[in-house]
Amino acid sequence: MLSRKQKFLVIFSTVSFLFFVYVLLMLTAFMGGGADYYVDLPNGYLFRGGDGDGIITYDTTRKSIYGKVTEIAFNDDFIIAKQVPDSMAHKMEIYARLRRCTPQENPNTEALADSIFSNDPYYKWIFSAKENYWILNHHGKGILNGPFTKAEFERKKKELQVPASLVLKNAWDL
Repeated sequence: MLSRKQKFLVIFSTVSFLFFVYVLLMLTAFMGGGADYYVDLPNGYLFRGGDGDGIITYDTTRKSIYGKVTEIAFNDDFIIAKQVPDSMAHKMEIYARLRRCTPQENPNTEALADSIFSNDPYYKWIFSAKENYWILNHHGKGILNGPFTKAEFERKKKELQVPASLVLKNAWDL
């Protein structure tokens, strides 16, 4: 027979363990576990999802669509995407590219990245809208068209003969 103190310790231990498991499950469910995942796209491109960043990338030789790609569709000829521009993702990518191009540590790399982000017309254009649309055309050697407004995007799709069957879908459902 267990004493009152022993019963209390058993109950307390059980409740504490169950609470710990519950907290872990909630953290995993609501924070997504923090793991990136990758989906191969046509013509050597890659979609990187996870942590809410959503990036379409190739390598440093071709333009990429940085965070946050929220919708995407693709076939062998085209990749189309909707982007909600994320300033932190863009700044981090500029910074990373500068670091890869500089053989030694440069204390001004971060300041240079901030300057490019703040002053370059390309980035000003991307951040002039709350959402952008992009078309990657594989027939034109991976030419990236955009950013577009929704209306411009629809016109460009017709001009490039993007099939009507190519419909944007939630990027996290890939």
